[in-house]
Amino acid sequence: MGNRAVIQMSKDGKYNKNNLAIYVHWNGGLDSVKAYLIATKELMNGRNDFDYCCARLVQVITTFHIGNISVGLDLSENLDEDNFDNGVYIINMQTLEISQRLYEPIIEQKNHGYQKMAEDILEKLKLLESPKKAVKLKEKNNAKVIL
Repeated sequence: MGNRAVIQMSKDGKYNKNNLAIYVHWNGGLDSVKAYLIATKELMNGRNDFDYCCARLVQVITTFHIGNISVGLDLSENLDEDNFDNGVYIINMQTLEISQRLYEPIIEQKNHGYQKMAEDILEKLKLLESPKKAVKLKEKNNAKVIL
């Protein structure tokens, strides 16, 4: 049970079983994956260097998923590609766009506003960048900040 997906990072936008991929157990729907990509584009600020784009995408996804069992990283062929949830997204890392899908669901998930989700991820990353700012914000709002 979950909302699984494999997000494969590709230099040319084509599936390759030997490409590095990210497995997400939760939030693998199209709306969430779009949010991950929007946030990554914002962080990359126009750069499209493959290695750095891959690293930022991993950072975005692991910032969203707190815990130790929600995200995996391996060659695509070693991950649960035909997972009966969202299948495989092949991401062209030059454009940070979904170029292809494998095993996609009959009914697409549309539960999250992906633009808002991307903004929330970026805000969390900004707080991680500046822990003092997070503490001040917490004190100001008398709120709980989870980093």
